[in-house]
Amino acid sequence: MDLANAQVAIRPRSPWEAVDLRLLMARRWYGALLGCWLVTALPVFVVLMLLFSGQPMLLFFLLWWSKPLHERLPLWLLSRVIFGAVPSVLETAAQWRQALLPQCAQTLTWRRLSATRSLDMPVAVLEHLGGAARRQRLGVLHRSNTGPASWLTILGVHIEGFLQLAGMLLLFLLVPTQAAMTPLDLLDVIGASSMSTAFGALLVFAIMGLVAPFYVAGGFAMYLNRRTELEAWDIELKFRALRDRFLSRRRSSVPTGALLVLLCALLTVPEIGRAEIGELESDVHLSRAAPFVEARDQIETIKAGEHFNQVRTYQIPKFLRDWFERDADVAVTREWELQWLASVIRFVATAGQAALWVGLAVLLIWLAWQGWRRADWLSKRHRNSRPVQVLGMTMDQRSLPEDPAAQARSLWRAGRQRDALALLLQATLIYLIDKEQCPLLDSDTELDCLHKAGSTFGGECLQAVLALWLPLAYAHRPAEQTDFDQLCNQLVACGAI
Repeated sequence: MDLANAQVAIRPRSPWEAVDLRLLMARRWYGALLGCWLVTALPVFVVLMLLFSGQPMLLFFLLWWSKPLHERLPLWLLSRVIFGAVPSVLETAAQWRQALLPQCAQTLTWRRLSATRSLDMPVAVLEHLGGAARRQRLGVLHRSNTGPASWLTILGVHIEGFLQLAGMLLLFLLVPTQAAMTPLDLLDVIGASSMSTAFGALLVFAIMGLVAPFYVAGGFAMYLNRRTELEAWDIELKFRALRDRFLSRRRSSVPTGALLVLLCALLTVPEIGRAEIGELESDVHLSRAAPFVEARDQIETIKAGEHFNQVRTYQIPKFLRDWFERDADVAVTREWELQWLASVIRFVATAGQAALWVGLAVLLIWLAWQGWRRADWLSKRHRNSRPVQVLGMTMDQRSLPEDPAAQARSLWRAGRQRDALALLLQATLIYLIDKEQCPLLDSDTELDCLHKAGSTFGGECLQAVLALWLPLAYAHRPAEQTDFDQLCNQLVACGAI
């Protein structure tokens, strides 16, 4: 991965701007992305057509369910071409093991309905992370990206649905008006005929292929943008540009005269004219449609043919005919038996429905009680919990010296300014926890502690300590002696140490 050869501008973007970037990426490499999508999608489509051509609903469902499998090779190709590599479709297809096998079973089972599939897929396909490492990585990637990734999936579903509906309406418009067929009748025809089922499956397959490159590019654009934010790729490129410019100035040894000669040579090259291309006109002869009456007569003739008027005779065995032709008394007795059985079935169904409603009510009451009990337990646990360490410092009163201010002054005079301020910060945090019951956590940063302390006396003391601690801890800029003495006096006056 060479950032210098990136085909897009590497800079931090908002998640929605990254989603818009997918349009440019998909349009630029649409042919290659669609070819990689067909490498896996076309064989699966052919196999499903051969196995489930007589079951259209199951066929359409399996085509839709296998979509994540087809999106992996386009993602692998996009991760290469975005950084300057130009692999062909065949070279990309040769990497099918690396792109398709990692976590394929999970993707087609419990992760299939994930709304953030486009953003999660690079973690499995490109980084090959699983288990706890994958969960931790997704937790970092999903910050501020969960909403756009989910809406990208919702938008893709609606676009596919609208295109499929438009295709069906187009097919319905091509049906002659004399057939008196409704859209529902057209659906029945598609389900009844194998040829119509194949046409419907081909329509669904083509629409999936049209939308897939944009969906994959959208997820990869958000993934690329998040990595730019986390790893500061834009800053790295700026430093590389500065280094290259400095080295080019030092190594530049081309005489000015040679540059002038080269410039003159370029200016003397004759301009290549552009050939004028004339427009080619062709006469297109459209055949006229048959008259209305002639078309109606043809339809009536076809309907009157033998294919639409077949009569078949079926013979029923004698014992079955006798069974249906019993006398009236037996028929009445059998009808009473059926009524009794129907009443029993209705009673069981009503009782089962009532039991289900009662069970649902009991389940809701139990869930509410469990939630209330756990919320009360968690609040008590949160109130009684005390962090062991904050900012890497032990939050135990016994770890402090008897006079923290005098000890801090002694460390300052010995030249250990960092240890002196760290002691004052530790004493202030312990004061916030013990005296003001500030809910600090082990994972809190300096700004988190300051935000939780608020505008109390302890918060003002913490703000004064951090004003000297942050420049020293992160910028190695020690405070002045007068500022340190003033801080110690302020903390003693407030009672924080």
